[in-house]
Amino acid sequence: MGGHFAGAVFNCKTRKAIVHKTFHRYTTRRKQGGAQSSNDGAKGAAHSAGASIRRYNEQALQNEIRELLVQWKSYLAKSDLIFVHAPGASRRIVFYDTTVLDASDERVRSFPFTTRRPTFTELERCLKELTTVRMQEMSAAEEAPAPSPKPPASKPKAPATPPPTEPTEPEVHAPHPALAKLADLCRRGKVDLLQSLLAPPTDINERLPDDLGVTLLHIAAAGGHPETVTVLLDAGADPTIRSLRRGARAYDVASTKDARDAFRRFVARAPDRWDYKAAGVPGPLTDEMEAKQRERDREKRKKQKEKVKASGGGRSSRAETPEVEPEVGPKTRKKVATARLGKSEKEAIGMTPERRAMLDREKRALAAEARMRSQQQKCAACATSLVDITSFDKAQFRYCSMACVQSTSIFPTMRTNFESPRRLFCSL
Repeated sequence: MGGHFAGAVFNCKTRKAIVHKTFHRYTTRRKQGGAQSSNDGAKGAAHSAGASIRRYNEQALQNEIRELLVQWKSYLAKSDLIFVHAPGASRRIVFYDTTVLDASDERVRSFPFTTRRPTFTELERCLKELTTVRMQEMSAAEEAPAPSPKPPASKPKAPATPPPTEPTEPEVHAPHPALAKLADLCRRGKVDLLQSLLAPPTDINERLPDDLGVTLLHIAAAGGHPETVTVLLDAGADPTIRSLRRGARAYDVASTKDARDAFRRFVARAPDRWDYKAAGVPGPLTDEMEAKQRERDREKRKKQKEKVKASGGGRSSRAETPEVEPEVGPKTRKKVATARLGKSEKEAIGMTPERRAMLDREKRALAAEARMRSQQQKCAACATSLVDITSFDKAQFRYCSMACVQSTSIFPTMRTNFESPRRLFCSL
């Protein structure tokens, strides 16, 4: 269901809904597809916050749907027909209790056309499709059966050899909408959603037109999706099927090495499942063989590094050859110029003159404070070092003697009231 549910009870005479309800919850990862429960079953339970939210929403959606079906039990008992579209594992949510809704009931049917996202508008469209009759006129020539030709008079003739008949291609009908959806999932590599829709009634080896990809295994291999190839092979996909025009097998159209390795790994797991020579798969690929290949690659890279190190790392050649700066466009120049600016210069971009002047004043104040902090070890009046001397503090300044303190007139009231601590405090 993908986190969406829509249900309604319609009166076919008035074409109005007696009751209707929709639920929408976040249960699938955006641009990923597949329910969280399917992902947990395939890759293990995830511990992220998003996975926990999707897991909770799945359970909440299931409870809401079942509670709604219990509330509508009287309407379901009086209905003449019940149309349900719940693919894959979603059927367990709807048909969980035979007393509420039984899958073997003759009234329960599936929609004979493709449905869209579950909304009340889509339910109204489905009602219109189910209650509309379309008629098509046929010409008289099409209605009347063609007269059978009379056999000619038999004449004794010498037996003639029949002309050689060309082999005819088997007729391939348009694929079922469900199979077309599986083909699209194989083309995009949606493993989780594909696993949830692969039900036993689905013929995984049904032939498709060549322009659609021959079979589901051909489509997954051509797309370079090794996980999808593995899922289809485990589900019973036949790798020996050839295309009608070129006779290409699924392994022949694999576009990546990982996809070809998926066929070879399956050969190692099930060596007697298919005729792999007819399928074009060269041989099995075991874990030991992959480990040896990785070791060879590691040794090769190590020798290359040692060779480069022995030749001086190519520093001399790089030093002799001047680097030629590539030509850059105006956008690249702008990015480079912006990257060379300091933090304060970047902040000043786009400021008004008043705001920029305020920023400059704050910078000067910070600089003055820094200078004062740096002068803490010298007398503020005579610049005498205060190391190993008991200093006299006045405001934020330090002095070496009382004479220097009295010679500084930052706050004149301090000099007149210095002898009285109480009056000094009041002056400050």
